[in-house]
Amino acid sequence: MIASLEHEALSRMAYLKMITPRKASSTRQSASPLQSDQANQKRDRNLSGRVTYVVRKGLVVEGQGEGEDKAKYTTWGAGNPDPTAVKKHWDLFERQKKIGL
Repeated sequence: MIASLEHEALSRMAYLKMITPRKASSTRQSASPLQSDQANQKRDRNLSGRVTYVVRKGLVVEGQGEGEDKAKYTTWGAGNPDPTAVKKHWDLFERQKKIGL
């Protein structure tokens, strides 16, 4: 009797877990937008299970890394194409030719 009730309860819980959205929307407003943003970031981090760490001033802290800036000027232009871009182009061209595109 108890085993059948337990099985039924677990079955219902599995169904609820399956149909419940992972990211529940919050309808209430918090006191400050900054607190709300921080709470959203923390909730999102907990839901995704992914955390990013960076080294700042010799200490490992949670945060986002900075991307590299692209060069403002390049020596590769219309009259002087980038050799790696040309190689990529020809590799793609050969691959498409082999599959009949």
